[in-house]
Amino acid sequence: MERLWHQSQAREILRSEEGYALSVRRMTELESVFGQLKNNREFRRFWRWYMDKVSLEVGWLSLAHNLLKQDLWDIPFGSWKSNTNVRLMLDT
Repeated sequence: MERLWHQSQAREILRSEEGYALSVRRMTELESVFGQLKNNREFRRFWRWYMDKVSLEVGWLSLAHNLLKQDLWDIPFGSWKSNTNVRLMLDT
């Protein structure tokens, strides 16, 4: 019963204008990065255990993502890299 109450509260919040604005903002800020990591980089699971090691692994993934993004924007407009993953990142 408690779970159902929490679900109804969450639905009410998301149906409000402020809740909708927050959910749209979240989609554009975070979801695209995690989607790129999962689909383009084929990241499925953490290889380390415990929070400090997982945090380190997330840091490495974020660093690689940002370096690839920086490399992508350093190329002239209209030219393509031969790497399929980089082309997929550009399409998203």
